[in-house]
Amino acid sequence: MFLLPLLLAPVYRFPVDKPVTYQADMRFEGFLPIMGIGEGKATVHGTFEVAGKNEGAASVKLTGFEVTFNGAKVPIDLDKAQEYVPGGTFTYAPNGVVSKWDSPGVTAPIRIPGLDLRHLPEVLFLPVAFPEAGVEVGKSFMTMATLSGGTADYKVTPTVVDGETVTVSLKLHQSYSGFEDSANQVVSEKDAEAKVSTEVEGSGSGVFSMKLGRFTKFTVDDVATTQATDLESKKTTTRKLSRHMDVTS
Repeated sequence: MFLLPLLLAPVYRFPVDKPVTYQADMRFEGFLPIMGIGEGKATVHGTFEVAGKNEGAASVKLTGFEVTFNGAKVPIDLDKAQEYVPGGTFTYAPNGVVSKWDSPGVTAPIRIPGLDLRHLPEVLFLPVAFPEAGVEVGKSFMTMATLSGGTADYKVTPTVVDGETVTVSLKLHQSYSGFEDSANQVVSEKDAEAKVSTEVEGSGSGVFSMKLGRFTKFTVDDVATTQATDLESKKTTTRKLSRHMDVTS
């Protein structure tokens, strides 16, 4: 007997009466222009509360935050962290496309590949926009994620599709360029001392619960390779930064 592949359409939803707690853990190793040091290791832990406001909209609040750099805790309290990661409300389609995010437009002083605070919902809570027609095992699809520096391409392959979960693997690629000053902060060309071009390659996986309407686990590992060219001397240096991100709910 010939059986057709199971086709399911994952639907995101955030309950109004029961906020969802997300734990986001990130590890970085390589070139991180933090505290005047170029190379190092950093960890970032954030706890977020996501509460449905109505069908198709949810609010986000940062409720816990901790950063370490080279093994030492960075003295940033929750109030200060909320200045850089302010709360807000996002509007989304059932398949995970975010149409609006009303958080204040805060720009971090340095650019870290894989992160974009202006698109926090897509990075952490709705990381994959599913095809509206649904997904099936082994049938890959392309989607995009807005990360630091611009748009990343995701090739997503469902590996398990059943009535309870959709498990996916993914490959990601991103290219972007810009300008930096002597402190490696992102600036306009007129204030720059270097032009930088970055290529990001990575992979990941995730488990989407059909019952809960969200990813209960989403993991990404990637490596960013940056070519930085001094605008005066024309000398080019290569920088690398590896990132591990693990988001659970």
